[in-house]
Amino acid sequence: LQDWVGPQLETLGPLPHYTIHAQLAPSGDRLEGQMTVAVPNAGPTPWSDLVFRLYPNTPHYAAVMDVAQVHVNGDPVIPEFVAEGTALRLPLTAPLAPGEEVTVGFVFGVDLPRRDVGYTLFGWEDDILSLPGFYPTLAVRDAGRWVSEVPPPFADVLFNPVALYDLQFTAPEGLTVVAAGTTLEQTLDQDGRATWHIVGGPLRDMTVLLSHRWESVSDTAAGATVTSYYPAGAQASGQAALFHAAAALRLYSDLYGPYPYTEFDVVVAPLGLRGMEYSGLVTIGEDLYYDNRDRLPFLVAHETAHQWWYAQVGNNPLAHPWLDEGPAEY
Repeated sequence: LQDWVGPQLETLGPLPHYTIHAQLAPSGDRLEGQMTVAVPNAGPTPWSDLVFRLYPNTPHYAAVMDVAQVHVNGDPVIPEFVAEGTALRLPLTAPLAPGEEVTVGFVFGVDLPRRDVGYTLFGWEDDILSLPGFYPTLAVRDAGRWVSEVPPPFADVLFNPVALYDLQFTAPEGLTVVAAGTTLEQTLDQDGRATWHIVGGPLRDMTVLLSHRWESVSDTAAGATVTSYYPAGAQASGQAALFHAAAALRLYSDLYGPYPYTEFDVVVAPLGLRGMEYSGLVTIGEDLYYDNRDRLPFLVAHETAHQWWYAQVGNNPLAHPWLDEGPAEY
């Protein structure tokens, strides 16, 4: 976060705090992880249960996520699958009172899909691995209930409370890893694997993307380092994406309010002519880096706007999509 944000964090109250260790198999076909998350009850009434979203199991992501173990304050819990297997309900032995906190632990795994063509939000395509929502994610508590509806095809997938993140992500050496938040360090082991230590918050998501074939170029804007990750050889388009992202970040910081993070990444992804927004980064369809470059400036500007209308001002993308898509389009 930029320095000016610090004094304002207390106004948010206590936030969920994730600690995640994730390992990508050498084959790239499976991700395994261990996670603890401190969950505070910042609401006005006690909670008798908790609900976690399993986003990889949604039709949008079309992966398979399994949960091997769940603990609440160190005690094993038998979870209940709900929302067509896309969420877990955890009963609490005692209600979680307002102002109290509970620690939940998970051991989980995800079988990662591979596709040859299409609009791939999650999994492998074109030597790019996209991993939004790859971990069990605390659901939003709204009007006395946990929001866990399965999003239909026309809706965005992620709807999360803001949280703090500490991620250790291990993958085969040679991959470039781009993630929400800030990478503190990268270490190598004797087995040809690299581990990235990534922290961030408050974030609405901890999204990770990986590839062997990116090149990058950077600039500064609105107090942040802006980096464009583009297909190797598409230097002109990569530079154009950087230019328009930096310009949009400066303009929106003047119009809407300052950009809060120290980094902003624009990442090519297998999304055709479309894009997608995450906290501190956006993805842009690879087709816009070649024959459809004339559409690149608008889409980069639109997705950058989501750093305000999504990342900062959150809304339910199923119930009220106009609250993020409307201002971003405008």
